[in-house]
Amino acid sequence: MELVTPGIGLLFWMTVCFLLLLALMRKFAWGPILKALNEREEGIKEALNEAQKARDEISSLKENQDQIVREAKEQREEIISEAKKFVEDYKSNQKKQIDQEMEKRLQSVQDSIQKEKQTAMESIKESVASLSIEIAEKVLEKKLEQDEEQQALINKSLDKLNIK
Repeated sequence: MELVTPGIGLLFWMTVCFLLLLALMRKFAWGPILKALNEREEGIKEALNEAQKARDEISSLKENQDQIVREAKEQREEIISEAKKFVEDYKSNQKKQIDQEMEKRLQSVQDSIQKEKQTAMESIKESVASLSIEIAEKVLEKKLEQDEEQQALINKSLDKLNIK
């Protein structure tokens, strides 16, 4: 029965050894283990905080990127609008210049036609006058002897024709 009921001395030394073992474990094992666990816990907390900061920063960067993209689109639309306006103004100015140039050329051609018409009329008047004189000479069978008389007759005939 001694195995079933231990003696008081054995219980005392077992308790002393157990308490000594607990003290040694607390001093040499639990302290470093708890310290390592606390450090690891702090490291995990710090990593979680940094991850949260990184998420916030990424979110902020994404918002900034979206803002930059919106601004770029607005600038692109503004540039396109300005370019279209410039092209329309340029087309309008070019059309005005072409119209003015065409008007000048048309006026020049009309002036030229008027001058040619006037020159042709003068030529026709002279031809008609000369023919009239020749016919008159043949009819009268008399040739005028002086150019002054001939010119006076031409002018008189022209005044009667009244060709403009």
